[in-house]
Amino acid sequence: METISAAYRAVDWKEASVFERSDGVKVTRVDAEFNYEGELAGATKVAYLLFYAADGSGSSSGWERFVGTFRGRPAEIGVAQEGTFTPEAVEVQASSVSGTGTGALDGVALRYAARFQGHGPYQLSIAVE
Repeated sequence: METISAAYRAVDWKEASVFERSDGVKVTRVDAEFNYEGELAGATKVAYLLFYAADGSGSSSGWERFVGTFRGRPAEIGVAQEGTFTPEAVEVQASSVSGTGTGALDGVALRYAARFQGHGPYQLSIAVE
């Protein structure tokens, strides 16, 4: 296993309510876009479902589709994300979905854990297997 670094930057975030209660408990759907820069470079689209507790904390589940390059060669891969959040920060565990890699990511597994705070860009340390 080796580790690569990549910058991760938000490009777009569209959040819409699925349902919401008067006490602040809600579920939303997010369609987001991010860019990776570094050995993993390109655009990624993510679809999230977010559950918010009344205090603003919550959990998220998302599916990401990366299209770009890995070490300069064309590549694509699907990534599953699970996370928790507070109003101050987001913690995410992400791992590629087996069988979704193409090109330079065919047969490759990616994994990272990250804490996002503020507006980024964020530096990721990605395990490559």
